[in-house]
Amino acid sequence: MSVIDFDAARQRLASSTPPHPILEALDALAIALTDHGHSWTERERQLYETALSYLSGGYTGSDSPA
Repeated sequence: MSVIDFDAARQRLASSTPPHPILEALDALAIALTDHGHSWTERERQLYETALSYLSGGYTGSDSPA
């Protein structure tokens, strides 16, 4: 299981060049959940990372969270 990089999410939110608004919302929600003690399941982590990849232009279809 990989670990979600919340430092990268915080950096994207603090960036002077705002990311895609949906990416920004996903990062904000992910950080808030984690800051409140949420334990991510493998499925949730995979969905989050697939969404990031899709919104960042790196989605290949093989990232699909089957």
